[in-house]
Amino acid sequence: MLASSTQFCSYMKQASYTPPELNNSYRQRGLLWIYGDSLAVRLVQSVESRSLCKRLYWGCRNSYNWIYPVASEKLSKEQDDDLDFRPEEVIETIVSVLRRPGMQREESVLLLNLGLHFPISVNFRTFQKLIGDLIGVLKETVVDSHGLRVPRYKAKIIWKSSSAIHKEKAEVKNKTNWRFFTTQRVHLFSTYAMSAMCQAGFDVIDVYPLTDSYPGDTYDEVHYPDKVFDAMETMLEKYKVHYNKRVLDNTKKSRMQPLGPVQTPCFT
Repeated sequence: MLASSTQFCSYMKQASYTPPELNNSYRQRGLLWIYGDSLAVRLVQSVESRSLCKRLYWGCRNSYNWIYPVASEKLSKEQDDDLDFRPEEVIETIVSVLRRPGMQREESVLLLNLGLHFPISVNFRTFQKLIGDLIGVLKETVVDSHGLRVPRYKAKIIWKSSSAIHKEKAEVKNKTNWRFFTTQRVHLFSTYAMSAMCQAGFDVIDVYPLTDSYPGDTYDEVHYPDKVFDAMETMLEKYKVHYNKRVLDNTKKSRMQPLGPVQTPCFT
């Protein structure tokens, strides 16, 4: 279900920024790692001045990727096609973040998105397999020193959906790969990944309806003003204050209440 512009305005009203109240016993713990494309880079820049990075976590980090890590935009443009797609490299890049000492803690969070470059670069079946293989790796377990089976990767993983696009604002519309950059494909890839992650037991944040209902102007075909994501940033602070658990979480409703400003059920 998509949110209306009226709903968007109500989110923005609720999201007027007030730093979270912390009791005296609260201590900064863990890292927040934001993994994704240029939207992830903009998000970490937006939250660096908030309590999220200054008071709740030890700090915020990010990984900038299109399909693979971006060393240079020219090189990434040459790599972003499915003729030489290497899913194991995509997964290994994510796992390399989770292996870091600061991320091998239950207090840390990886906010993860494989976003808008995938509908352009790979076919849907390839993407489905990638998400399935990624879930399998993220859910790996090991036996600890007490003989108990525990998650291999300690950080909490939150999946973030892709945002809506405005292709009419693209500077170049007739490049071959841009034929696949459509609202329908972006929504399909985003919805599938969010549903799969939700059903696998990961918390999810659905920002697609939030951005799709934004009544204001965007900078280009994919980038929004930071204020559009204020509600999500505030929610992430509440999530951290509640010890990396959903606010108002309860077992009965957990499958119907993904983490995020817009509630969408896990699809079956």
